[in-house]
Amino acid sequence: MRSPLSIIAALAVPLLIHGAPVTKRVANSTDVLVLQFAGVLEQLESEFYSQALAKFQNADFTAAGFSDAQVPIQQFEAIQSDEDTHLSVINSTLQSLGAELISGCQFDFSSALTNVSTMAATARVVENLGVSAYLGAASMISDPVLLTAAASIMSVEARHQTVLNVLSDATSIPQAFDIALSPSEVLAVAGPFISGCDIPITANPTLDITNTAPAVPGTALSFASTALNSSTDGLFCQMIVGGAAFSVSLPYNSCVVPEGINGPVALFITSGNQPIDNDIREQNTNTVIAGPAMLFVDAEPDLLGQLAVSGSVSDSSTSSGTTSNSGTTSVSGTTSVSGTSPTSSISSVSPTSTSTSTATTSSVSSSSSTASATPTAVTVSLSPTETTSVMTGTFTETISPSQASAIISQAMSIQLADISGTSSAAPAAATAAAGSTDIVAFPGGPNTYVGPSADGTIDVLGWSTTPAS
Repeated sequence: MRSPLSIIAALAVPLLIHGAPVTKRVANSTDVLVLQFAGVLEQLESEFYSQALAKFQNADFTAAGFSDAQVPIQQFEAIQSDEDTHLSVINSTLQSLGAELISGCQFDFSSALTNVSTMAATARVVENLGVSAYLGAASMISDPVLLTAAASIMSVEARHQTVLNVLSDATSIPQAFDIALSPSEVLAVAGPFISGCDIPITANPTLDITNTAPAVPGTALSFASTALNSSTDGLFCQMIVGGAAFSVSLPYNSCVVPEGINGPVALFITSGNQPIDNDIREQNTNTVIAGPAMLFVDAEPDLLGQLAVSGSVSDSSTSSGTTSNSGTTSVSGTTSVSGTSPTSSISSVSPTSTSTSTATTSSVSSSSSTASATPTAVTVSLSPTETTSVMTGTFTETISPSQASAIISQAMSIQLADISGTSSAAPAAATAAAGSTDIVAFPGGPNTYVGPSADGTIDVLGWSTTPAS
């Protein structure tokens, strides 16, 4: 009989076996199915990164806001190599069990590869999903050797997850525990990308998050799914976060992101208000109507993310390593990754948008009598101890979402106060003319603000899809 160590070695380095005959082992049908399903997910991941690396060039990464294109490219290449190796290991293991990979799968990532920002947001979902899939399958595997091999893969997927969090300028390790998902729940998210193969697992109905702006604590979420009819009375939204014993259960029409959430959230729609157990073995799924959809709430971005994206740490960062909570990111954007078809957008970035890596801040004044006639400096507080001046004129630099938020907030209060002394109608008019403050904490997302001013604009453009005027 082969020792456990020799079996693990064979699983870990299948490419070293070369042409030697594969010893057949015995496994139950559930173990085989779990490995076959893992093989499909590894095919999806490997193909995703292969297509992304083939499509995007250095200029695409710098246009998305990365200070050095080789930083993300190197990481994506390493992750793709890992996924390809995982696939080889799973294939070799299935052969030793007298089984085969599920073949014929085709993967459509056209909606996810519109630009680097959308691709990076999708990669983040893919890696979180991989961890959740292996974690959820752990209780299904009976063979301890196979379980050990699967756990070894999962720990590497978790490292991938951390890298993608950093490249998204988010919290590298947002929660002390990850979310476990069943195969049916995993397919609710990944299924729209997969076609052409027979996966013997029934997928949960997909769920779209239809908000067009990033979700922050206090955001009311809206949804779409083929499983939902015209009436949503009596339905509930359930939010599962890592480490919580049960989901947060809220009425469907009052599904608001609670305070205190940071990191990934698995969202379900249910027909009852009983919270969903976070323990995959005890999970009550009989009331689930659709989902999950994956949502990211990035309330506490790390300094490490700023270094990866902009190459420097902003002055507004606190000593604790967190930045101001000005731009919480929703990975779902217009729709969630689990959209009803592979053409659904995964990010809040429009598929037709192009990204810019520069951030332009300008204060434009005219001779209008309703504004100050003398160009002056506007001092904007970036932290309790540091300030910067935004002078009349235009300059260009790379800034973070938290910096943009600080500039916007201070500029608004200063200009409204300035305008209010000249005309009673001016503040209201200026407020009505104010532009968007849609700020997100990942490169390439909308991060622009214009106004308020009766005679000009303050235009703050961070990692934005809209060029500065």
